[in-house]
Amino acid sequence: MKVFLKKNKFVVLFGIAIFLLIPLAINFIVIFSQNIIPVVVDNDWIGFFGSYSGSFIGGIIGALIAIYVSKVQVNQQKVNFERDLKFRIEQQEENFNNQLIFWKQQQHEEATRVERENYKNQIYFLRRFEFEVIKIRNTLKKLKEQAIDYVFITDGTRYDAVSKEQKTNPLIWNRIDKLMDDEIKLRLQLLQEEYDKLIDIIGKSIWSTKDEIDLIKIEVKKLNNKKKRSETDEIHLKIHNIKIEELVAEQKYVISEKIYYWDTVYKGKYIEQAEISRKVVREEIIKSCKLNEMEVPEDPNQ
Repeated sequence: MKVFLKKNKFVVLFGIAIFLLIPLAINFIVIFSQNIIPVVVDNDWIGFFGSYSGSFIGGIIGALIAIYVSKVQVNQQKVNFERDLKFRIEQQEENFNNQLIFWKQQQHEEATRVERENYKNQIYFLRRFEFEVIKIRNTLKKLKEQAIDYVFITDGTRYDAVSKEQKTNPLIWNRIDKLMDDEIKLRLQLLQEEYDKLIDIIGKSIWSTKDEIDLIKIEVKKLNNKKKRSETDEIHLKIHNIKIEELVAEQKYVISEKIYYWDTVYKGKYIEQAEISRKVVREEIIKSCKLNEMEVPEDPNQ
C-alpha cells in the first residue's frame, strides 16, 4: 500500500482535493441561489454532506483497496510465473545433465568394451612376437659366441660368420599393426630393422667378392699382355677396370660394416635391446589378459 501511495501520490491528492471542493462548490451554489432553490440550512445540508462524504470516502477506500488487491494479485502472479519458469528451466537443465551423464557413461562403457576387445585380440599376436624376440635374442647370443671364439682377424679385417642365420619372418612382422601400444610397435620395428641388417651384413661373403675381383684382374692382365689391342679390347679393358673399382669399393664398405656389427654383437648391445623388448611384450600380454579376466599364458623364456 505504501508503495502504491508513493507511486500515485498526485492522483490521491487530486482525489482528496475534489472530495473537499465539490461540497464547497455545492454549498456556494446553494447559498447564492436560495431564491431559486429553497434549501434547509441546518440538518438537510449536514445530512447531505455527511452522506456525500461517506459515499465519497467509501468509494475512494474501496477503489484503493481494489487497486491494491489487483496490484498484489498481479505481483503474486508475476512471482508465481517467475518461480514456475525458474523451476522449469532447472528441470530442463537437470534432465539435460542427466542425459549427458548417461550418454557419457554409455560412451565410456562402449570405449572400455572396445578397448578390452582390442587387447584380447592382440594377445595372439603378442605371443607370436614374444617367440620371435626370444628367437632373435638367442641368435644374437650365438653370434656373440662366434665373435669371441670363431671370427678370426686377418690384416685387421673381420670376415664371415661360421653359421648362416635367417632374417625375421615377414609373415609375422607385417602384422605388427595389430598391436595397440605405439611405443611397443616402434621398439619392435627398430629391433627388427637392426637385426635384419646385421644378418644381411655378416652373411655377405668377403671371399666371393675377392674371387670375383681376381678373375677380372686375370682378364685385364690378358688384355694388357696383347701386343696390339683392338678398339673392342680397349672398351673391355675400361669396363673391367671400372668393375674392379666398384667391387673394391663395395668390399671396403662391407668390411667396415662387418667390423661395426661384429663389435656391436661382441659388446652385447643387441642382446640387451632384445631382452628389453621381450620383457615389454610379456608385460603387455599380462596386462591384456588381466583386463579380459583371462589366464596369463606361460612365459616361454622360463
